Amino acid sequence: MHMFFEYGFLALCAIVLALLVYRYDMVDRERWTMLLLAVILGMAGCWFAGYAEDYLFLRFDFGIAQMAERAVVVAVFEEFIKLLPIVGIAILFRKQFNDPIDGLIYGAFVGLGFGLEESLFYLGLGGKSFGLVKMAHIPVRLLLHVLFGAIDGFGIGLARFPGRWRMWPLVLFLCLLTTIAIHALWDYLLCLHEAGRIADLLQRVLSIALLGSLTLVFGVLVVLGARWSREMFAPKSLKRIWGWPFSLWMQRGR
Repeated sequence: MHMFFEYGFLALCAIVLALLVYRYDMVDRERWTMLLLAVILGMAGCWFAGYAEDYLFLRFDFGIAQMAERAVVVAVFEEFIKLLPIVGIAILFRKQFNDPIDGLIYGAFVGLGFGLEESLFYLGLGGKSFGLVKMAHIPVRLLLHVLFGAIDGFGIGLARFPGRWRMWPLVLFLCLLTTIAIHALWDYLLCLHEAGRIADLLQRVLSIALLGSLTLVFGVLVVLGARWSREMFAPKSLKRIWGWPFSLWMQRGR
């Protein structure tokens, strides 16, 4: 019975995040079939990354004691892996990848697939054990990978319009650097916590700070991407990024 709740909760979290991200694609919305493809490619990328990382740890003799090295390897490898499906979609499905915000949207769904596969792996390791802590990890893990993937892919969306946004290589580099740094720090904190080398409260506070920083970067990119998308495709559109409950607060402000 506990498996029903675990996998049902995983599916619910994934659907909620997918709907939230889909809302930000406000002008030229992507087909659900394409977004589903991005999720599947993200799951495949996570499956491959798991085996590849195990090989790299053995190849460079990174044991449990080399926590920082392992965290950096995982962060670099996984964030570059997330880029591959986004680039592939941009090249093979150019008619679908035609909006400055498309890189962020497809990247978020690739990240969602990555988080789904990783969550399925950890749920499988848990066996018949059931706990609120394990359940609480699911939405956090999914959200992290969605944010990582979205930020990774943002520069690829601008690359489709090099004449308009010539700084896209710098944007892509800075976005990738941001996700790698936060990913590595997140994993390093988890390793320190599991080894008993950092207090629970400090680890939680620092993790919340990292997640908040990542969310802030994502929010800024969503605002910029939606604005540029509207300028290109629907300059007279009255759609707003901030929906309920923010719309209620804005109405009161007026």
